[in-house]
Amino acid sequence: MVLAWALISVVGSAQVSWGASVERAPWFKLPALILGARRAPVTALPAGPASRAALGLPASPLEALGEAAAAASPESSAAGVVSASVSADSSGAEMPAGPANGRMLFDGAGTPVGDGWTIETLASPVDGTPISYRRRGGAADQPARVYSGGLALAESFDAYFETQHRSKAPSFYVMTRAHPPTPWTPTRVVLDADARDLARLIRVAAQATATGKVELVLHSFGTLVFQRMLQLVELPEVAQALLSLAGSRVVLLNATTHYPGSERIAGPEFERMAAATVRFVDGLDLMDAWADLFDRMGRFGRWIALQMFPWSKHWPPPLRFAPWTQQRAFLIELASREASDMMRRDLEPPWAPEIDGIRRRLVSALKRNAADAGWQEALLRRSSDMFRLNFTSRDVRLLKSLDLRLDLVHSTGDALLNWKSAQIFFKLLGIDAPETVPAPGAVLSDRSGLWRALIVEADHYFPLKNPRKLARILDP
Repeated sequence: MVLAWALISVVGSAQVSWGASVERAPWFKLPALILGARRAPVTALPAGPASRAALGLPASPLEALGEAAAAASPESSAAGVVSASVSADSSGAEMPAGPANGRMLFDGAGTPVGDGWTIETLASPVDGTPISYRRRGGAADQPARVYSGGLALAESFDAYFETQHRSKAPSFYVMTRAHPPTPWTPTRVVLDADARDLARLIRVAAQATATGKVELVLHSFGTLVFQRMLQLVELPEVAQALLSLAGSRVVLLNATTHYPGSERIAGPEFERMAAATVRFVDGLDLMDAWADLFDRMGRFGRWIALQMFPWSKHWPPPLRFAPWTQQRAFLIELASREASDMMRRDLEPPWAPEIDGIRRRLVSALKRNAADAGWQEALLRRSSDMFRLNFTSRDVRLLKSLDLRLDLVHSTGDALLNWKSAQIFFKLLGIDAPETVPAPGAVLSDRSGLWRALIVEADHYFPLKNPRKLARILDP
């Protein structure tokens, strides 16, 4: 254990690259690759035909997207959906009493129990992980609507659906990996996986409506997933998803962005958090690589194993330290504890009576999640990916080419993503944002008037604690 801590502290400041090149490399080249490479920031893919056109070069952006989308197999979207639908009312069980409408729509495990909701899964285009999503039918002549929630809790819209939801649109509500019932599959860059999973769900949603169009409603980390998806425009599945969004509405709640140096603008506390998170995950990746190397070398014989650090399972038990997997689990649990404790404190004060049952359910879900090793690692890796994102004006130009109506909502009492964090994003989008947070009710806009930012009196959990306000924004 002492060795693990010592090595983490020594190499924590290194920006380590551990990608496809390392995984394909012979074991004897691993140390050089591990120590000599720097992990690249999460940024746009190399420019190709689709992205060049999307950036205003000769071809029309939508034409380029169409060409990229055509490269995908027409059957791929249907093939990507796993037939695992569970009828919300098929069990015959009595519906539990719930707030406002007389019954609860989702149980403590996130499974739909009423009001026409079902739970289905799609196969992740990244690794085949079954990504669960909640689905409710709607009018075929309405654009479908896709919802994606936050970093630690994906249930950002439960209060809205249980008390205020009156949209006629087909609704799709994703549970990202490591948020039950979606399992955790070891994933090095979780933000990329979430972005591609979101694109796949958008394609599924587009097939559920005669319009072929989709609207997005995203909260907190979900807004960063959308930004990363824009950067993956080279992928045919993403190009198809963006075509389904073109001309539609995207609502970003409690949003921020990241580009190199933006954490310094957000403040010293934000900067320290970013540095610590990135260093921890880099150190974790380095330790994983070394442990794998020692294990591979140990397979050649006991005498070689004895030359290794005593992590290898090939060491004689009296001399062997606790396996790296156990040390790793301890470090991840320790590193994620502060975030889960902070959210637990945020959920302690009672909410309005009609939604307090949802708060109590979320407390139970958080307790369950915080004890799960997959959720812990996903939390840390998503946080690290957030601070590696490099969202630039080039990505904004692609966003503008889609002719979207973009509505942003910032809460004056948001302690997790303060005004400086939001202001960074607003200015990048061309929205005039003053140095101090405006009063609740203020509406900021870009020159076109299509991109607007509404200021509300709330905190980071705006969609959960203020479902009526959210309903007035989504369904005026």
